[in-house]
Amino acid sequence: MKQTLVVLALLMGAAVCGSAHAGRPRLSDQALMAKEENLNDQCRGGLGTSRATMAACDRRDAVLGVLEKRNICWGPRDVIEAEMHWVRCKPLKP
Repeated sequence: MKQTLVVLALLMGAAVCGSAHAGRPRLSDQALMAKEENLNDQCRGGLGTSRATMAACDRRDAVLGVLEKRNICWGPRDVIEAEMHWVRCKPLKP
């Protein structure tokens, strides 16, 4: 029963969030990258059991999904983390 309520709440939240964002202008790539970095700081710096921390992690993951759809990834994958930055996931076809 508890799982059913959680799933229902998530679905209702997704429906509300989807309609709330429909009228907003599309964020620039740079704004999304900054948003992901801010949410990542909240996610990694928060308490693992905190709802706020978990929400920041979920929002970060959603922003990462949008960035990937725009062909923007954190990489390149063949360097150490300290050298990574935002790059194109795949070369754009001419």
